[in-house]
Amino acid sequence: IAKYLGIKVVLVNYRLAPEYPLPIAIYDGYDATKYIATHAEQFQIDTSKIFIIGLSSGANCAAVVANLARSDHQFSIHHQILLNGVFDFSQSSHGYDEYEAEDKLCSREVHTFIINQYGFNPADYKNPLFSPFFETDLKNLPPTTFIVAEYDGIRNDSESYYKKIKEAQNKVEKILLSGQTHNTIILRESMSDGEDPAKVIADVVMRETHNEYL
Repeated sequence: IAKYLGIKVVLVNYRLAPEYPLPIAIYDGYDATKYIATHAEQFQIDTSKIFIIGLSSGANCAAVVANLARSDHQFSIHHQILLNGVFDFSQSSHGYDEYEAEDKLCSREVHTFIINQYGFNPADYKNPLFSPFFETDLKNLPPTTFIVAEYDGIRNDSESYYKKIKEAQNKVEKILLSGQTHNTIILRESMSDGEDPAKVIADVVMRETHNEYL
């Protein structure tokens, strides 16, 4: 993304489960975002153009951070970009099961194994701090772009959360990456068919930076 755009990209090295169970990673992401946003001179950034972007569990963190930031008057998110995210730990949506089954590297079985490492009780799977799909008030979110691989092994999460954000009357769009799977962006050397997801993200950032939201 930085290569395509020549902008500052900050990677948040949030603490990981199982050593650090959720919601530690969420709060790490939030604290880092707020620190960057409130230290513009140190980072030499335009605080009116802060994008928050995540892949998979990173998209989960980005989504929750964007939700929490709505009530913090010290900073705001200009746009969130969510790529193949985890938004519902209860796995309650099934409209795209046929597509998910085509992803042999990120199956629901793998996803379930990973969930079990997060260290929180199944009774909390529907807690919006972990599963933003269950947030009851999704109004006033920053403009949102969902980037969804056609054969993402957890595509149901993106599709259901996209629909819910849209129903809350937020500015939201969905970009479908035809033929791609959950891990295409990190396996570009061996899975190079179709659009580079990093380039797709870069195009969204470029458009949104110039206020050309459609």
